[in-house]
Amino acid sequence: MKRYAWLAMVLAGIALTAYSIYLRESTLMLAVIVPLVMVSGLWGIAGIGLIILGMAVGALMFFSSGGYAYEVDELPEPTRKEERKPTPPSSKEEKVTTRKDVSSNKGAILFIGPIPVVFGSDKKVAKHLLILGIVLFVVVFVGFFLMFYYL
Repeated sequence: MKRYAWLAMVLAGIALTAYSIYLRESTLMLAVIVPLVMVSGLWGIAGIGLIILGMAVGALMFFSSGGYAYEVDELPEPTRKEERKPTPPSSKEEKVTTRKDVSSNKGAILFIGPIPVVFGSDKKVAKHLLILGIVLFVVVFVGFFLMFYYL
């Protein structure tokens, strides 16, 4: 439970900051595509402080555990290879299949401002991630315009 304390701090900070915006103690702005909060009240200061404290605690917990996102005692124990017992010969000849090495395709999207930068292990993965990046960009872009239109 204590490993999620940082997340609780960040979420409480976001809630306090949202409450501060609701009370009009703080204002929410958008500079190019970066959301900014200008805080002037006690609730907003407490919220931003909790967000920063929660992020710092989360980073310290991550690095204190050796870079694992979970506790060390939760690591699985190494499995031992069990000796296979010989099977009795069958009357039918069975086909022996060999296990092929399974390759995994990997990739990532990095947003630098509004521009998605895509890394992929092959062209197919990079193409799919680029399409996903463009879709996410359009959704966020339209969402910001709708937010300012209705507020």
